[in-house]
Amino acid sequence: MALAYCLDNIDRNRHSHLTNYAEFLSMVPPVFEALIHENSSWSCVHGVERWRVDCGCNTGGKPEWNQKWRKPLRESLDWLRDQLSEVYLRKASKILKDPWSARNDYINVILDRTEENIKKFLDKHGIEAVEPNRVFRLMEMQRHAMLMYTSCGWFFDEISGIETTQILQYACRAIQLASQIANASLEDEFLRRLDEAHSNLTTIGTGAQVYRRFVEPSKTNLQRVGMHYAVSSLFEDDLEAFPVFNYTTKNEFFVRKDAGEQRLTLGVTKVKSNVTRSEKRFAFAVVYMGKHNIIGNISLDMEEEKFASMQVRMVSAFEAGKLGDVIGLMQIYFGPEKYTLWQLFKDEKRKVLDTITQQSMDELKESLRRVYNRDYPLVTALANNDIPIPTAYRTSFEFILNDDLLNCFRTDRINFKEFERVIGELSKWEMKIEDPGKVERLAGESIFKELKRISDERGNVRRVERLNRLFPLLKKFRLTPNLYKSQNLYFEISRHTVISDDSPEWAAQFKLLGDNLGVKVEA
Repeated sequence: MALAYCLDNIDRNRHSHLTNYAEFLSMVPPVFEALIHENSSWSCVHGVERWRVDCGCNTGGKPEWNQKWRKPLRESLDWLRDQLSEVYLRKASKILKDPWSARNDYINVILDRTEENIKKFLDKHGIEAVEPNRVFRLMEMQRHAMLMYTSCGWFFDEISGIETTQILQYACRAIQLASQIANASLEDEFLRRLDEAHSNLTTIGTGAQVYRRFVEPSKTNLQRVGMHYAVSSLFEDDLEAFPVFNYTTKNEFFVRKDAGEQRLTLGVTKVKSNVTRSEKRFAFAVVYMGKHNIIGNISLDMEEEKFASMQVRMVSAFEAGKLGDVIGLMQIYFGPEKYTLWQLFKDEKRKVLDTITQQSMDELKESLRRVYNRDYPLVTALANNDIPIPTAYRTSFEFILNDDLLNCFRTDRINFKEFERVIGELSKWEMKIEDPGKVERLAGESIFKELKRISDERGNVRRVERLNRLFPLLKKFRLTPNLYKSQNLYFEISRHTVISDDSPEWAAQFKLLGDNLGVKVEA
């Protein structure tokens, strides 16, 4: 709010002029040259040593830690960079006019991956008719070879930190592409070198273990995207508009069958990388057996006749309720290897688990609400006679009342009457609010919406009075919603509202609202 006041004051009084670096540079050109002190840095007295040795500079959080891992990490990446450069030149020289010029110009494709721009890049740098996926795998290998030198990978104190793990993921992707491009086996030697980079944490070990534990599970290829798509097909309604990160999918055939909470999907889809332009066609089958129990498989080379036969037999077995036969047929047509929910990418895995959990939570909530409604008189009788309430009842009642509390703010308008009831019940049973932060967030958003209605209906005393009743109840449970948007809006309303002597009730309630919001407006 202080910054907003300053900007407003500058704008109104015109004593000063706001500018930016570009405008200032154009108005005041440089008058002398400055020489850069090479191998220096803004963040470390040791210059660039911070990015390759145990310089000792750190945040102070773990004074007993060291940064000896930096040297072997950089040496490992330098070795990998040289290997990747050799692969790049050997392969790129056959299909590109000037490999390094193409690599440098690739930034224009990264910024604009339209078909027109991709064609322009290939026409400029390619030798005759070149396959796009061959070119862009090479480009991506070089891009990741540069990304693995991202500054923050060395900046902090621990090799297993998220920053260093990220640059190792870049290295992993470059290694993966080198294998696809030239059948180069670089990973084993890279890990041998990384094994010299020791973590400060005994539970971690070395850089090689960081790679195996945190980096390898994140590897992605077209097959894994296909598996991800197949499992997601159980829950997604619009598969035609279902992108998977930097990949697009196109259905050639799809069927989904439901039997209660069980579900079967079969299909043929094409997965294409928007980055490397590589693509593959998959046949898949997935069966959902309820909760988190999912089994599926994919094939890169299933013939149409074989897929048609599988479809008929699996659908027939599923509709007959023979899940064991469905799984048996899956093994016959795809082989023994199968995948489950845990093969999904992390975000989608969480999304699916959230969906499944929400379904179970809805069932649990419905069951607990029946207990609450049915046994409320019994629990009241126990309390009135000073008989301890069983823990199971207390837990059930607390769960339902907390859900009711959140529901007061989930609709477009605050349910003031219900809010008063729930707060009263929580007080009566001496129960706590389970997630105060969530209630505060929802309450803050709802108060702002109510204040906007007050702004549209100025003079409506009942609306202001009703909102004022909310604050003592929030205070009773020490709930402090974020009110900054409401405070700003209240200030705007007060600036454009004339409070006459003919409306003392409105004036009193409006002033009380300001007190509740923590805003004092001078008369």
